[in-house]
Amino acid sequence: MTEGSQALWLRHLGESHAYNDWIMSQLRPHLGRTVLEVGCGSGNFTELMAPTAEYIHAVDLDPRFVAQAAERTARFKNVTVALGDAAAIDVDRQFDSVVMLDVLEHLENDIETLRRLRSRLRERGTIIVKVPAIPAIYNKMDRAVGHFRRYKRSQLQGVMKAAGFDDVRIWGFNLVGALGWWVTGSLLGKTVPSKEISLFNSLVPVFRKLEAVITPPVGLSLFAVGTTIRNSP
Repeated sequence: MTEGSQALWLRHLGESHAYNDWIMSQLRPHLGRTVLEVGCGSGNFTELMAPTAEYIHAVDLDPRFVAQAAERTARFKNVTVALGDAAAIDVDRQFDSVVMLDVLEHLENDIETLRRLRSRLRERGTIIVKVPAIPAIYNKMDRAVGHFRRYKRSQLQGVMKAAGFDDVRIWGFNLVGALGWWVTGSLLGKTVPSKEISLFNSLVPVFRKLEAVITPPVGLSLFAVGTTIRNSP
């Protein structure tokens, strides 16, 4: 992963307000009052979740992003931002929800990380995961930001189940974005599609209305929600 590419991606996505609000619409129905956000980046979604949360503990491995997220959320007394590893969260409490947005694909051992995070959840707590989908469109943009993989629906289902989560629900998100990703990364060979992100963000209201009527079977991303039951294996 190149640090420059990742920082540029986060900056452009942080400015994509319509897209971020669309993502939040997928999260909100599943969020509990207390949230552990793993891989918070520069705090785009920490800031959006904070007004309705009782408490958020947000962690990231990169000290630059931790500093940015802390500054961005400084006005919220219910937010703690810390430097931390997804596999070794150092916090003495359990949470209603764990949120991982575009993090799991960066981890070599995704199942073991999810197992560890499961232990941070209360009984009947939920984990909400967003990952890149469709392995066939893996390209230079994935490599530039350190993706080990893109997920098939069946693969993500298996990973969630293997980590011990119950009642796993998975749905596709952003169908048109998958075509854009393939064109930009595979055909045009770009690593950070700055102009394309801005154009896509301007068209999000149209795509959002379409997917509100017909949930796509596939998309640029997959969302997964799983529940933890304390007496399950």
